[in-house]
Amino acid sequence: MKKVLLLLFSLFFIGAIHAQSPTTWGQRSSSTGQNGTSYHYDRYGSSEGKSVKSGNTTYHYDRYGTLVGKSVQNGSTTYHYDRYGSLQGKSSQSGSTTYHYDRSGSLQGKSSQSGSTTYHYDRYGSSEGKTVKDGNTSNHYDRYGSYTGKSKN
Repeated sequence: MKKVLLLLFSLFFIGAIHAQSPTTWGQRSSSTGQNGTSYHYDRYGSSEGKSVKSGNTTYHYDRYGTLVGKSVQNGSTTYHYDRYGSLQGKSSQSGSTTYHYDRSGSLQGKSSQSGSTTYHYDRYGSSEGKTVKDGNTSNHYDRYGSYTGKSKN
């Protein structure tokens, strides 16, 4: 409760809260800041997240500040995370992407309907490059992102 009060006081003090919806105990509420940011609260007054409008795009965050969605005029994107906060995938009208990690949490690759990318590391965990597979061709890049060649799958 102290954290919520401190957050609300801080937001009020810096002028972020412009208008707050009237609420009674047990009802959801929200408030909108001067910059168009909407804060969402559960029926107990705990933060459920916020929505930030930037031009024609609205970004949605959970109570921990993690991006969970993005809305634009022609669709939306939803982001999925594991319990450790690693991005596991994203979904939109154009398809989905899945991310793959090793046991230490290093990104090993990503895959989607259009192809896949595999990341290569040395034994110390430094990037050695990546391979991008698109259909029957694999394009290879060095640690600096420079194209080094291709091979047929």
